[in-house]
Amino acid sequence: MKLFLFRLVALLLAVAAGFLSWQNTALLRRNAALRETVTQLESERRALEQRLATPAIEKPEERAELRRAIEQQTSELRGLSFQHPVTYKSISRAELRAVLVEKIREQYTEEQARDYGRSFEALGVIPPGTDLMKLWLSLYDEQVGAFYVPEERALYTFKDRGTSIFEARRYRVTIPNAPAPRPVIPGAYGPFLQVPGGVNTIDEDRFEPFVKFSGDSGPLEWEFGVRYQYTDVQIEDFTLPAGGRDSDNDYGTLLPSGHLLYNLDEDRRLSFSIARTARRPGFDQISPALLTGELGDNDLLGNPDLDPEDAWGLDLGFEQRLGSDGIVGVNLFYRDIKDLIEIANTGIEGDDGPGSFVLTPRNTGDGEVWGAELDLSTPLSAFGMNNTGVFFNYSWLDSEIDDLFGTRRFNDQSNYVFNLGFIQELPQLAASFGVTYREQGDAFGRIVGEEVRTSYDGDLEAFVEKRLGEQWTLRLTGSNLLDASKDEIFDKFNSIQGQLDRDYDEFEIETETGGRVYQLMFRYAF
Repeated sequence: MKLFLFRLVALLLAVAAGFLSWQNTALLRRNAALRETVTQLESERRALEQRLATPAIEKPEERAELRRAIEQQTSELRGLSFQHPVTYKSISRAELRAVLVEKIREQYTEEQARDYGRSFEALGVIPPGTDLMKLWLSLYDEQVGAFYVPEERALYTFKDRGTSIFEARRYRVTIPNAPAPRPVIPGAYGPFLQVPGGVNTIDEDRFEPFVKFSGDSGPLEWEFGVRYQYTDVQIEDFTLPAGGRDSDNDYGTLLPSGHLLYNLDEDRRLSFSIARTARRPGFDQISPALLTGELGDNDLLGNPDLDPEDAWGLDLGFEQRLGSDGIVGVNLFYRDIKDLIEIANTGIEGDDGPGSFVLTPRNTGDGEVWGAELDLSTPLSAFGMNNTGVFFNYSWLDSEIDDLFGTRRFNDQSNYVFNLGFIQELPQLAASFGVTYREQGDAFGRIVGEEVRTSYDGDLEAFVEKRLGEQWTLRLTGSNLLDASKDEIFDKFNSIQGQLDRDYDEFEIETETGGRVYQLMFRYAF
């Protein structure tokens, strides 16, 4: 119960934080509008002061009119009207500085000023080591055009500001060879350069007729079918020379399949499948453009002549129902793959110079994959917890393929993956929360000139969800809560013989983390 209350409080705090953030945004907008208004009023008031101090104004009635205008502008800035006649006094800038020091020290002690300065430094408002007192004085000294002292009922203006407080600040810019015409800014643009692979067309036509037969006989259910898959891909890349712009590739494959399902009883059943499948290469793999730095330090050159992967697969499975809503299953699988698509090294030096290469996808050859899967998903009804659901999935797999250096697994293929988690429904509160943990095994990849071993930390994700009526949902999600890292160890070689002899050219270790991610979402269903 305490854990539930803690999560409920966390959810309410998240909602409150979202509301306060929205309010803060609104206040910032209002503050910006007020600043614009104050700036405009200050500009108008200073203009009137300048007119008041200009020696050309000699008539008393005109000076009195300007003073009334100044009093009106000052009243608008202060938000208060003058209740008594205003006395005008003039002081120098040096005298103003003494007044400012006195007024600031009336409000803040030196210790308080230092504390404020450290806070502003921590927030990044001011550079480290800034003397806040000097900063305040410099700001006031530059910005104060006049000030009113209620105790004296006097409005102070200034005798000088460098030469005169009312004299506009002047900025000078030296232009070489004046009075020649000024250069056009930003100047004339040159022609836009095409990015490799950035201007192309890929036209893929597919024709896939199929036929299917299905039926049952007592506890046995069956389904057989066949599909013919024909693909024609035409590519035109306008960033390549005229002779290599166009490429065309077409292929057709007959894909039969058969599935048997035998019901042992109402809660248990066996399944068997055999099928031939094809996986076409992706558009990024067949684009003929050379993309520099696309794969780390290496370049990527597309291969428009790639053939699709062709695989015959066998699956044997068993499922057991748990209660009314749960299920557990085991599945064994095998794949015989031809024309496996993998990244290969062309041996050509890459754009980054020595140590980098031009890589390209290719049909490596024939290989095999096999493994097993265990899957469990069920509510904990047996323990009186109908609103608590748990799930677990574990997959183990292995593979084999031959390359120049011998037999290996498929590149970058983990030997296992598993997920574990739970979801807790709270019907009375129209809410739910859950946690998922995911982990995968190490992977190995090998091409000419480079071998890499990759390991992964576990990934933890959690969520809290609150349904608001029938259409609104508030959801707080935390991802990568363990700040998982991906670690890679690179072995690099200068030649095929060097790789065979384990004559290393370079050894490299890379570690990367993505940081924790928190996301608050409002969802509306309509």
